[in-house]
Amino acid sequence: MDGALSSKVRAAYLVEGEGVVDPEGFARGLGEALAAAGVKVHENAEVTGFRSGAGRVTALRTDRGEIPCSAVVVAAGMRSPALLRELGHRLPLQAGKGDSFAVDLDPAPRHTLYSASAGPSPHRSAPPPGSAARWS
Repeated sequence: MDGALSSKVRAAYLVEGEGVVDPEGFARGLGEALAAAGVKVHENAEVTGFRSGAGRVTALRTDRGEIPCSAVVVAAGMRSPALLRELGHRLPLQAGKGDSFAVDLDPAPRHTLYSASAGPSPHRSAPPPGSAARWS
């Protein structure tokens, strides 16, 4: 069992391959790595579409004009399916809804934790390493 669990917990299960990421830390680290590799990151530019040719995206259409490119990463949250549809790709994505709260735990759980619920679905905590557990 996870060391963050109380001794009152009598059963648990592990979902192999499931993990979490600290989104702020990931974005910061990715930005630093891209900058170190000489990649120009355009912030606060809304992508509205693509220009493509020969099966490749050659430019992004943005609210600030076109930006030539040789590769694209689509990471637009719930707007990603519409953007990818323009390129002929399907991304089944569903927004999560509900309330959540964060709790600092020491030790923090090493895995995603699920708790039993009388409601329609279990509650989940997915704590990025070194952060508070977030229950939703």
